Amino acid sequence: MADKRPTLPGRRSALRVLLAAPAFLAACQVPSSINQNPVVTFQNLSPLQFDAAQVEFVDSYRPPLQPPNVEHQLQQTPASAARDWARARIAAAGATGTVRVTVHDASIVEVKLPVRQGVTGLFYNEQEVRYDAALEVSIEYVGRAIGAGQARTRVIRTQTVPENLTVNERSQVFYTLLKGLTDDLDRELTASARRYLGQFIRN
Repeated sequence: MADKRPTLPGRRSALRVLLAAPAFLAACQVPSSINQNPVVTFQNLSPLQFDAAQVEFVDSYRPPLQPPNVEHQLQQTPASAARDWARARIAAAGATGTVRVTVHDASIVEVKLPVRQGVTGLFYNEQEVRYDAALEVSIEYVGRAIGAGQARTRVIRTQTVPENLTVNERSQVFYTLLKGLTDDLDRELTASARRYLGQFIRN
């Protein structure tokens, strides 16, 4: 008579089941904290009124979308922050001409720092990573009758972070980094615009 007892899974089958479980759990986890940072806003800034009929925004920066760059993982990238800044800060108040705001660089590069390894490393909480952020933006005026001009600024910020950051702490790091970067951009590019494009600004 044939034996009809249920067949028990072999060791390989059981191993496949065990290996599949962590993969399923990983897929259900919340996305990395790098996507949960607060957003920088510019409502407190008044616009520069240009003698132009329109404002154009051009994002010419192409992120590599791979390490060591991390800007593409942020909820608000440096490029999108620059766009928000331009919307709040650059206004058309004329009949002819164009103001073109162009982003040339909007990168954040992650640099791994050396830390102590092994048992010795357990007794230290060292700076583990440095983030190098850069934002380069130009404002160009093109008019039919009153000429043309350009102002361009590049700002750089760096921030080191220690090991074992929490989700909220890492989110705050990127917010602070981007806030400082855009504050520098606003101060320096506004001054440059008034210097080199002052004849096209009404206020």
